[in-house]
This record gives sequence, structure tokens and C-alpha cells, in this order.
Amino acid sequence: MTRNGGLPFSRQFLALALESLKRQALLKIKQDLKDSSNSLADWRTGNGDCCIWVGVFCDKATGHVTELQLGGSNHGRLRLGGKLNPALLDLKSLSYLDLSNNDFDL
Repeated sequence: MTRNGGLPFSRQFLALALESLKRQALLKIKQDLKDSSNSLADWRTGNGDCCIWVGVFCDKATGHVTELQLGGSNHGRLRLGGKLNPALLDLKSLSYLDLSNNDFDL
């Protein structure tokens, strides 16, 4: 049985479940960050595919989050603080993480 674009129902369900898990992990990560420049404003529930959010990169074939590029800039854009949430560990396919030039709590 197929639905919505020809994907078998079970594959469609898995794709939706994966999207939900990615989104939940990213939102948990964001909740402990201080983002005074509001650079991560698009990281919110209901804002489409989280793979197009600022700093988030996904594998095109699997949809898994493979990179988070959240390095701070000397020009003030994307300068984060706060704490790192353990939800980072929920991103099992993450192979690149840039948190440079930020001001995290120790």
C-alpha cells in the first residue's frame, strides 16, 4: 500500500518518525543554549524540515543529521553560550560538530 508520493506506508511512517526524533534532539540542544543574536530562530517546532535549519546538515540519502556547524564568528553572528545538552548524543550519525568561538558554561 502506498500513500503520499508513492512511498510504502511503513517507509513513510519511518521517515516521519526519524524527522520527529531529529527535531526533538535539536530542540533539546537549543533549549540549553543562549542565543543572544537569535541566530537559531528557525530552530522551532512547526518550521519544516530541520535539515534546512541554520547550521544543520543532513545526509541526502538517509536524512540523518551528519553535521552541526555552530561555530561562532568574530563578526557577532552565531555566537552561542549556555550549556551543551546531552541530546547531542541522540544524533547518532553526527560526524562533524563545530562549536568553536562560542562561550559555553563550564
